[in-house]
Amino acid sequence: SAQLAAANITQWEEQRPALQQAAEASADAYSTALDQWHQTQTAILPAAAELDAGRTAYADARKKADEATQALASAAAQHQAKQTLAATVQQAAASAEQAVQALPEDTELVAAAQVLATKSEAIAAEVAALATTVEQQTAALQPLTAALQTAQATVEAALAKVAPLKAAEKQAEQAMLPTRRQAAIDKQALLALERRIETA
Repeated sequence: SAQLAAANITQWEEQRPALQQAAEASADAYSTALDQWHQTQTAILPAAAELDAGRTAYADARKKADEATQALASAAAQHQAKQTLAATVQQAAASAEQAVQALPEDTELVAAAQVLATKSEAIAAEVAALATTVEQQTAALQPLTAALQTAQATVEAALAKVAPLKAAEKQAEQAMLPTRRQAAIDKQALLALERRIETA
């Protein structure tokens, strides 16, 4: 039995250099692949930061453009409603004026016609003011829309930079994983052999 153990130890000792060499080679391959993977991850960082900044700028531009669009829609709706009211009141004032011409001695009718005429003028002034507001808000929306388009183009450009870098990082990771497995297998084989030699 001692002779068999000595023969086994001799055989294992002869296997050790090949296993050591395999373990070192696979560890080196893994180290190289890991370095390449880390380099691809590092290469992504500036482009990813650019993409994050672009997305933040886009979100800000979108919020401003949306707020301006809502303000414009609100002003346009108010303008439309006031124009409809102005037409109705103007028609009523014209009808009252015709009634006054038919009955000029009716002081209540004259007073009512005057109230309607005054109200019609006031509403017409409000319509004009709202029209100015709509024009101003339309003009204010244009640069915000342009800024939104610029921000969107920036995000798309950053995405175009990030996509191939992410693909390269994924490819490097896929190349690294088998080398890691092989390095672990070779290391375990060498450790198992050394334990057998030690305990024999």
